[in-house]
Amino acid sequence: MKRVLVIDYMPMVIEVLKEKLGAPNLSVTAVFSVEDAERVLLSEKIDAVVSAVEMQDRNGYDILNFIKEESMNIPVIFVSSAFLGNEQVKEDAIKRGAYAAIERPIFLNSLYEAVETALDIKIDGLERRRYPRLPIYLTLTLTMGQSNASKVVLKTSTVDISLGGLCFEYKFCPDCKSFRKGGMDPQCVFYKYYMKNSDSKALKIALSLIMPDEAEKEGPYTGDVILADCKVAHIIREEGKDMEYIGVKFMDFPDSERTRLKSFLKQLAEKIKEESKTKNE
Repeated sequence: MKRVLVIDYMPMVIEVLKEKLGAPNLSVTAVFSVEDAERVLLSEKIDAVVSAVEMQDRNGYDILNFIKEESMNIPVIFVSSAFLGNEQVKEDAIKRGAYAAIERPIFLNSLYEAVETALDIKIDGLERRRYPRLPIYLTLTLTMGQSNASKVVLKTSTVDISLGGLCFEYKFCPDCKSFRKGGMDPQCVFYKYYMKNSDSKALKIALSLIMPDEAEKEGPYTGDVILADCKVAHIIREEGKDMEYIGVKFMDFPDSERTRLKSFLKQLAEKIKEESKTKNE
């Protein structure tokens, strides 16, 4: 299990982040000051830090400097209202050593993504996101390349899906020269679809919507299919596994397709809830 240390002087924020980040594979320790955070870092194993920048006495950069001085290899994710609409302040935080700079009020999808990529894990459980992710394996067809001559069609399965995007499994890319934590190697087959690539292209997907209990039925699939353009947001590689998780965000997603997906996810959520209730009885 990975451990995250949350630092914020506001009790309400502490409680919210403990609730939102806590999961079967992610433990959350919370403190209200830099001084308490330093004590925890020296006495316990912490894998990542989520910290406010502005605090009552010392600030987030003090904890960042402390981690550097103690030669700790711990990523620090900053949360601050100063980042809101100010890319220069964000860039300065990254240059000074922060792993990520998240705007406050916190958009949970951005925080989840930063924590997952910093730790190379998929957070277990149903996070309380703006668009809740649902764990399900659906057939996914990806088309890479614009011309017929360069098109490559891959079939894989989703790990989770929401109205904002999805995550799918893929074997380690053979073209990558090195794995860049929180980023992407330019040699990766998915780099041309990477959101942070200024010349990124659309990754076209066809998602077969089928309930888990129908997946084992014999014969060709004749159900609903969602079409969407996506861009790659991040790649996660968990230790000891030969697969990587590719997270993509829906870009040009027509309202008609979104409505169909929303209806499917509603049915799926009800089914998962019912199955969970049955298991607990």
